[in-house]
Amino acid sequence: MTVDQIREQVVLLSDQEKSLLAGDILASIAPSTYDVSDDEVIERVQELEEGKVQDISFDELKRRLGR
Repeated sequence: MTVDQIREQVVLLSDQEKSLLAGDILASIAPSTYDVSDDEVIERVQELEEGKVQDISFDELKRRLGR
């Protein structure tokens, strides 16, 4: 079964069934090997607030990643 076929079936599920499925999928994903510290998050938020960096939308991120 392809991802597109799965998507077609998922839209037919109730919200509760989608939530359960989403939880199962997230639980099956291996933990990230990259960890972000609280200090790094604070630093990046400060950079954004000070105008040192510019944020992008999720759609723009996906476009840049070729998705």
